[in-house]
Amino acid sequence: MADFTEKDGCLYIDGHKVLKAWESFSGWYWFAVKKIQTQDTLINGVTYFDDTIWYGLIQGHEEEWGDFSEAELKSMYPKVWEIPKKNLIYSGRRQFGFEPCSTTEPDSTESDELVRTVTYQGVQVKSDICLYESGYHNGGKLVLLSIYGSPQQVKAIYGALASGKIIETGSGTDSGTDISRSMWQPLRFRGTTLGYGKQHGLVWVENIGDYIIYRDDARCHAITETLKNLMKRKIPFLSEWIPWIESMLRQKEYLKPLEGWGARGYACRWDDDAICEDIITWLNMAYLIRIESNQTQKNHKGRGVFCGA
Repeated sequence: MADFTEKDGCLYIDGHKVLKAWESFSGWYWFAVKKIQTQDTLINGVTYFDDTIWYGLIQGHEEEWGDFSEAELKSMYPKVWEIPKKNLIYSGRRQFGFEPCSTTEPDSTESDELVRTVTYQGVQVKSDICLYESGYHNGGKLVLLSIYGSPQQVKAIYGALASGKIIETGSGTDSGTDISRSMWQPLRFRGTTLGYGKQHGLVWVENIGDYIIYRDDARCHAITETLKNLMKRKIPFLSEWIPWIESMLRQKEYLKPLEGWGARGYACRWDDDAICEDIITWLNMAYLIRIESNQTQKNHKGRGVFCGA
């Protein structure tokens, strides 16, 4: 299976940066890593001008590298859709959802890169974990924050957040993001003495249970965490559907990726009835697509591009 990695917010597969990607209801993925050419392509009697031919990874019934047509993928909408760039790092079929996580601790260099500085009016503390919801005019809305410093510094940062003040985050020359609390979500705090005049502080929103959160070094448990949350809902499913269901939940924004460092997570918008309807729609479409799939593959034999949904 291809190696999926993330660097600076971008997705890489076997060392190739993913430029664009598409997904289908049948669970196929197309990851474009190199533009081959543009051409006029005839599809079902319609000419698509300036069609882009991409080279990349195709995850279908099997996994292989090859060329494919962007126009042909677009012609299969809504069975096939382009994956938003912000969701690329979460896309594709990977083994991390079903294999044991590594218990190896990151080396000191990797740990240092994960530590950021949190500041409020000259008071600075270090932070190894922070998750927030982005897209607000005055910065991110806090979900979870792990900080350490002197007891006075930790309490000062928590006090600023509790009173609705904006704190600054950064790493080195990176100015980072301004973060504040949502006035509609009460905060909780727990402090732990570390010794040598230091304290660890954990700040989180009261409705933390509405989020899916997992550590960066346990990223392979992302699908497992989704499974745990689904088991609490009135949503029927089979375990083998989980990778697709998680993808669908992201695509329809039932799960919205959180921003931050040291951990990953989703803000959840659970709507059991709507999700059940989407699962039923997928099952019906998947059944029809499977019937069409063999014929589609036959039609593509001997052609210069490879697509199948």
